[in-house]
Amino acid sequence: MEDSKNFIVNELPLETTSSSYVALENLMESRNFNGYFDFLKNTDLYEKMVNELMKTKNLTPGNIQKMVKNMWSDYFRNESNAFKNWYGVYLEQKNGNLVETVNKVVDQNGVYAGWFKTSEGTIVKRTFFHGTSPEFDIIAFTMCALETKRGQENKRCGFAIDGAPVAVFVSTKHVRDVVTVVTAEPRRVFQLQAEKDESKIMKTKKPNKDDSFQKFVDRMWAADVDRAKPTDVSLNWQQKVGKNHGNLKPLFNYVNETIFNAPVYQALFNVWNHKIFEPAVCKEELPVEGQKKAVLQRFFQTMTNHTIFKVALEYLQEKGVYSPAKHDQFMDHLFSLWFGVYSRCHAPLGSSGFEHVFAGETKGRVVDGHHNWVRFYLGEKAGDIQYKGYYVYDEGIIGTIQYDWQGAHKQKGGFFFYTSPAFDFAVYSSCVLTHTGNEGCRFKINNYDLFVTSFQQRCNSGSCISTSYAGIVE
Repeated sequence: MEDSKNFIVNELPLETTSSSYVALENLMESRNFNGYFDFLKNTDLYEKMVNELMKTKNLTPGNIQKMVKNMWSDYFRNESNAFKNWYGVYLEQKNGNLVETVNKVVDQNGVYAGWFKTSEGTIVKRTFFHGTSPEFDIIAFTMCALETKRGQENKRCGFAIDGAPVAVFVSTKHVRDVVTVVTAEPRRVFQLQAEKDESKIMKTKKPNKDDSFQKFVDRMWAADVDRAKPTDVSLNWQQKVGKNHGNLKPLFNYVNETIFNAPVYQALFNVWNHKIFEPAVCKEELPVEGQKKAVLQRFFQTMTNHTIFKVALEYLQEKGVYSPAKHDQFMDHLFSLWFGVYSRCHAPLGSSGFEHVFAGETKGRVVDGHHNWVRFYLGEKAGDIQYKGYYVYDEGIIGTIQYDWQGAHKQKGGFFFYTSPAFDFAVYSSCVLTHTGNEGCRFKINNYDLFVTSFQQRCNSGSCISTSYAGIVE
């Protein structure tokens, strides 16, 4: 743990008279990239990039200039963004936006990762190269962003600085032929390798084969009397991600909202309406006590008293996870699984399984979780969600889509459609207690091959749900 609140100033060289840093300071104040570009285009690094792109991608200088401006203008216009350069972080500290160091890790290859408390009390992460110029970082991020493609907008690019291996991570959005940067930051090499290893494990792990689960899914599906009927919901899927031209219409054409009068929906609405969760994962959640605990217990009791969950208990008993003789202990454990809190931001306890799955979270400009169709519908109805297209869907049961929520971007997310909260709660609970892992639960609904991916992680109550969501087996 770092005690000094000004370690950036103490440890890193400040060349504030350099035109490079003056230009970045003006950019951070004005958030006008076009003004900064007047400086950037006259640097040696920009000239080298232009020469490389003319040679390898057959682009003209004019095309490159337009491309770079389009790529970065929205990024810097968004006030929630902070440019991942050491001097940019210094400016945040100088201007009082970062007020305290929470933790830091310095990689031997010169990539710095730190967690800082902001003036608003949230915790944010900043990762940056030691001592590199702002234009070096922008050029590196730009070259990496150019390697992204529609449908594969996340890119990790490795290279070397003074012989030391480093990497950058860039997330982009593709609209027609325009590429815009969403996030861009250096990555420590061991972090990059860990992500690759995890990805490999996720892709190669085989799902658990459990024929008995299908029998119980069929029974839970039949017991879902609160599920929307086909005539209750009308969806407008429109175009696949990457093929849309201009803004799309809302995904939902119509929902018969009288279905929401059922107690299972009202219990969920009651949680949302009390606003007891902070969407930003880097901000500490309120303790589960008092009114917050009472609201969550009402939801929990409504879900677990439903006929669907009683079917789930039979399955869990068959698997040796549940015993009627220890019913109260099991319910306490299940409550902790869903509502225990943990960190997704290396410091504050700002997340829980319930919030992640049923409410949705944000991490900077990225949507985390948000796996409930009713939550999506209400957000879209309120104008908080902009639908961007689908990846795949099975009409009447499930879909995987892309969208923006309250200014944050969900690159790829999915959920059941039509199902009641009681069905989602029972299926997700059953899978996380018996078959965690990528596509760990496999089953059919209406002859569609589906899966549930779920994971647990350590939390303040021992073990909690990290995520649980449904998808289509492709």
